[in-house]
Amino acid sequence: MFLSGYDLFIQNSFFVADGMVALVVDPTDGALGWFVTKDKNVSEPIRSSVEPANSSSGSVQGAAGSAARTSNSSRVASVAIAALIAFLLGALGGYLYSSQSQDSTAAVADGSADTQALLTDQQTQLREGEKKVSQLESDLEASNGSISTLTQQLTESKDAVAGTYVIVAGDTLSSIAEDKLGDSSAWSRIYNYLSNEQIIGPLEKGAGIPGSAVGQTIKIPQG
Repeated sequence: MFLSGYDLFIQNSFFVADGMVALVVDPTDGALGWFVTKDKNVSEPIRSSVEPANSSSGSVQGAAGSAARTSNSSRVASVAIAALIAFLLGALGGYLYSSQSQDSTAAVADGSADTQALLTDQQTQLREGEKKVSQLESDLEASNGSISTLTQQLTESKDAVAGTYVIVAGDTLSSIAEDKLGDSSAWSRIYNYLSNEQIIGPLEKGAGIPGSAVGQTIKIPQG
């Protein structure tokens, strides 16, 4: 409600949304008008006039003025109530929107917290996995070193085994030379060793090895 004249400039300054309604009363002449905004323009669909009541009691003019004032007061009260209801509805709508926004913000915050917790857990698992991989690599390097050592020992053992021979019954110098040296004519090398070790006495090629030598381990000369 604006206690002013019918100044459209003032109305345009206050009416900023379509559908807004105002009851304007000019206290100087009792003019009464309703204004409404539509398409950003202010129009005056209803206008009436309220004449001041005559000071003499019982006159027709005074009664008419009193009736008009009573009617205008009712209209003003109705407009005030409507304005109050509109204000309350607007406040309620604002409260609901604010609550919804807060709920949405809280939900987003909870979702962000859950996502951050999940990422942190995944990062922890990744670091643990990297540690396990590093440990496995170290173990593998150590195993490779052990394998290399075992391979060398095995090779040495094979070489040692290859240079020895256990005499069995029926062996001859030629058969031992053929089996261990791949050349039966190298029997003399076997003989020289056995003779030097006093395992056998003077023998000739093809001669049998005495039974007393069976079961003994002898070294095979390699050169």
